[in-house]
Amino acid sequence: MNYGFRRNTWALKPIALLVDLALVALVIAMHTTFESGTVTKTIDMNGPALVALAAIAVHIVLASAATTRWVQTAANAYAKQLLAACDTLASKSNSAT
Repeated sequence: MNYGFRRNTWALKPIALLVDLALVALVIAMHTTFESGTVTKTIDMNGPALVALAAIAVHIVLASAATTRWVQTAANAYAKQLLAACDTLASKSNSAT
């Protein structure tokens, strides 16, 4: 499970970061008024907007932690456990005959 989670997290990292950037742009756009293509007024950010931006920032940091090295660590642990299981199964098979 750990290896699969890490591999999928790493694979979806670019999409997650694009969504995060789109959400930041949306929050900023919701607090800005435009007239004739120019910014006329920026509304102060309120509590919910700041909480949303903080949550997005935390998600960006967590998504950025997904690296190939992070996935490789779990892959090596998975490979060791798989090989240990094969050794166990082989020894049980030999003792049964």
